[in-house]
Order: sequence, then C-alpha cells, then structure tokens
Amino acid sequence: VIREQAIYLLQRDGQWVWWFKRLNRGERCPNVDVDNNQCVNGDQCPICYGTNIVGGFYKPLLIKMVIVYGQKKMVMEEMGIRAIRESKSWTIWQPKISVRDIFVMANGKRCEITGVTPSSPYMGGIYNKVDFDFRELEIGHAFYSVKVPGPIPAN
Repeated sequence: VIREQAIYLLQRDGQWVWWFKRLNRGERCPNVDVDNNQCVNGDQCPICYGTNIVGGFYKPLLIKMVIVYGQKKMVMEEMGIRAIRESKSWTIWQPKISVRDIFVMANGKRCEITGVTPSSPYMGGIYNKVDFDFRELEIGHAFYSVKVPGPIPAN
C-alpha cells in the first residue's frame, strides 16, 4: 500500500527529467592522473565529466522526480562569492539513483545529485522511495555540452 501511494504521488506531483547514471566501468579517460587516479580536469573534463570513464554516463532515461527547491546560500570561494542552491527531493526506488548522477529538467537546467537516502518503512529493508539532495550546475559546466535525446513531455 505504501509503495502504491508513493507511485500515485510521483505521478501526480512529479516532473519528467532526463536522468544520466554515472558509468562505473569502461575505458579509462586519458586525462586520469596515474598517481591519484583522478581526472586532472575534474568534472570540467569534456571526455569523462569527472567520472574517470570515457563518456561519463550511461544512455539517459526519462524518469519522474518530485523536485523541491531549497533556499539559496552564499558561499565564499577563492574567486569570490557564489550562490548555491541545495534542494531536497524524491523519487521511487527504481531506477536506483546514486550520488553524482546528473539529471536535466525541462527548462534545460543540469543538476547533480549530492546525497541519497533510501526511505524504508519496512523492517525487511524494502524501499518505497528515495530522498535525494541536488544542486544546480553552473551554466559553464562541461555537462552543458551534453545533448539530451529529445524534448521532455509535459506533465
């Protein structure tokens, strides 16, 4: 019953997004530093987008998420002050989203998942939904060069 309620709420309140799951195996990016096993360009790498694997992500899927925006906070960085908006949202248990996956909203904004918390009311660990935090990527981020497969349908 609880899973059916989560599906109903997602269908009613959710919005379609293109979800890009991070690759966890494949051809290693040529920009990966052998000493620290990290891409020297980080998430700005146009080859791996910081995943260390060429292409960075599996073929995207169209899924529904309930997007709830958080408040903007100002962060002092080396280059000056930057506004960051971290938001908490949720989706159902499948497909399995992970930290650092990326999704693209209908308005074209790219967002990175920064935290994932499975929600289970059952003793056996059967999940009914997954809460997640995300942040909007800045317009200059390398992932803005990735094309989405097509338009996002209206809810």
